[in-house]
Amino acid sequence: DKDWGGFDAGVNMVEYGGDGGEGGEYLAAAGGAVILIVEKRLKAGEPPIVCRTPGRAEQDSVGTCGRFTAMAWGKGRGHDFLVAMEGKEGRVHIFDPKVYSNEFPRRACILLSVEVAGRGLSQALSVSSSSSSSSS
Repeated sequence: DKDWGGFDAGVNMVEYGGDGGEGGEYLAAAGGAVILIVEKRLKAGEPPIVCRTPGRAEQDSVGTCGRFTAMAWGKGRGHDFLVAMEGKEGRVHIFDPKVYSNEFPRRACILLSVEVAGRGLSQALSVSSSSSSSSS
């Protein structure tokens, strides 16, 4: 019942990005270990762009792909990219919506993946934010 368009869990985040005018050039929706990106100018019958990490989806705490807990659009050197965080696993991934496979649906290229060593990213962020608020 949750597998709409390839999601492995209910959609819990939606973000517009890019310079495509009102609403942006892209719409990204995250559900579990999958993010789907739809381009504003997507023609009928064309597939969305899938962002996920290699491996099996995490279901019932089993799998090698963690669930995305945050995402945001960024721009570098005039190019749009999507940053997605797996909070429990402590990994951050940068996806390029313009570089993707020829599969159906298209699969976005991961430009970079970074892991916070020794603890989950959500724990690291809470420690970081509490120390910055106590120093002000």
